[in-house]
Amino acid sequence: MSPILLGLLAFGPNIAAEPAPPTLAELASRADLVAIAQLVHTEYRPREGTPEAGFALLRLLIPYKRPDSQDVVAVYAERGQPAACFYPVEPDADERYLVFLRRRGDGQYEGEAPYCRLPVHVVAADGEYALRWPLEGVKLPPEVAGEPLLFADRAAHLDPARLAPSALEDALARWPAEMLPDGRFRFTQGIRLTVIRPHIFPDGLPPPPHRRPRETRPAETRAGE
Repeated sequence: MSPILLGLLAFGPNIAAEPAPPTLAELASRADLVAIAQLVHTEYRPREGTPEAGFALLRLLIPYKRPDSQDVVAVYAERGQPAACFYPVEPDADERYLVFLRRRGDGQYEGEAPYCRLPVHVVAADGEYALRWPLEGVKLPPEVAGEPLLFADRAAHLDPARLAPSALEDALARWPAEMLPDGRFRFTQGIRLTVIRPHIFPDGLPPPPHRRPRETRPAETRAGE
């Protein structure tokens, strides 16, 4: 046996295997909040350049799983956290995401990139929501695949005049897009939420959060009792 092969055998058991990507159902089971959410505002420090810490405000459009009835939640992030979940510092009004978030002890939320913000777009033909395809870092069954879709929202467009060349190249390398007559690009592949939702919740949607019953005043004691 060659010395090289002997060396590989000697070190093989000590080489850490790459963890398998999670399924959507596994992400949902670990999360306290699963929803389609709209990015409303970010408050990061510093305000310009690479953020170090802060939060993003999300408005829940379609909450699939949540611990309470909040409609707006804060997602906190800090450099140094594993896969810290930062959102774009200048939100577009059309920016929507499928989010898997954990609730912190203070009632606010944190997430793990990229599962904290999988991009969602509006399908022009019928207004249905669809995830941008391909999905990053998620294990999917072989029968699940994206399809050509025409997106209607601004967040599905890339404007070279507003993006750094490196950011534009990165986006075009990650997601299929077509060039429009005005020089912008539009993402072209997606998977409808109606198709992907059964893979997020194979046993059906979880029940809505429990609402505390309204307090009732005790009945007044009748005179003489």
